[in-house]
Amino acid sequence: MIIPIIATPILSRLYAPRDFGLLALFTSVVSILNYCNSGRYELAVLVPASDEEALEITIYTCILSTAFSILVLIAVLCFGAQISHFLGNMLIQRWLFLVPVLTITMGCYTAIRYFMLRRKYYVALSRLGVTQAVTDRAVGISFGFGHLLLSGAQILAYAVGQVTVTAALVNALLKDKETPRHKPSWGRMKELAIKYKNFPLYSMPADTINGVGRQLPVLMMTTFFGPAIVGYYNIATRVYGMSTGLISATVGDVWRQQASAAFSQTGSCRSLWIKTFKRLAILALVPGIPVALFGPAIFAFCLGKEWRTAGHYAQILSPFIMLGTFASPLSIVLNIAGKQRYDLIWQVFLFLINGAALYIGAIRKSPEMALALYTTGYSLMYLVYLRMSYVYSEGTPPSLGDTP
Repeated sequence: MIIPIIATPILSRLYAPRDFGLLALFTSVVSILNYCNSGRYELAVLVPASDEEALEITIYTCILSTAFSILVLIAVLCFGAQISHFLGNMLIQRWLFLVPVLTITMGCYTAIRYFMLRRKYYVALSRLGVTQAVTDRAVGISFGFGHLLLSGAQILAYAVGQVTVTAALVNALLKDKETPRHKPSWGRMKELAIKYKNFPLYSMPADTINGVGRQLPVLMMTTFFGPAIVGYYNIATRVYGMSTGLISATVGDVWRQQASAAFSQTGSCRSLWIKTFKRLAILALVPGIPVALFGPAIFAFCLGKEWRTAGHYAQILSPFIMLGTFASPLSIVLNIAGKQRYDLIWQVFLFLINGAALYIGAIRKSPEMALALYTTGYSLMYLVYLRMSYVYSEGTPPSLGDTP
């Protein structure tokens, strides 16, 4: 976590807000595609009792990601200009060729990461996170000082970091002596794909809608307010995320594995849910309260006076980011308990509410209003999410409205 914290004040002085806006737009596209490149079968890796089945699901997920990436490549080659125009920033066109590379890379990375999680390799995964952070920031800083590829240097740095960490993860999996060495069967993979069909049927559309919803501020603000405003938003969420992201992700990784095991053995993970909720809440509040109170001053002091606006945006966003720090990891209960349909319904409502909120701010020509309404809608929906995950952590109740 210390590496991004050290690097960000340097990057904020090497790159302009519009450069961060371009990076935000690119990562938004990649993030959205990453939700639908594998049918979300990677979420099923934690479910089987045997590592053999889990490994076959992992391989199947990587195959789906490869096929999807080929389709993305064809789309980029045929419609690159049209895609850039639709996204509202023609500067992104020259970097679209990296999208299919990252689609396959991130698809394989996510699947293998979940397999490593079920094997409880938490330390190794944390080290890989450090590797990615070091590579990403080092390349970005190097290009910044050298004034090379300035408008897209951070995009290239982001790609290099992701490819590096994925290669390292694949290498770790191959070197793991306890990884099952049986020959995967295509017929068996098809059986498992049918067995876990709820993930592409419900989790994929739900998570894709969620991904689009999360990226709506970037996509809509690029169109209505321009890349500089998006750059302020990107820095606001990026800095805020650094303060809670790595630690909460680590807690969330342990929670996912332990919750899956507890649910498989006893049909409940309620006590673990409560314990994890308390830990994540503390992690969210410690950095969140200072930003909520003194965001503009903190950003201006740490990143430079020109980033005070980003601090103001972080201040506006603080309620929903704090809630998301613990609501989002805990929502894995819906997948573990087989309640993906409820997750899909929640995601649809969230998308509609957030889209309306951002559109109202856009037509009023006020990014502050757009973000304030977005935060309000997201926060209320996160409270609903918490309630849902809490109820289903005990198993399958008679109805969602019953008191657990």
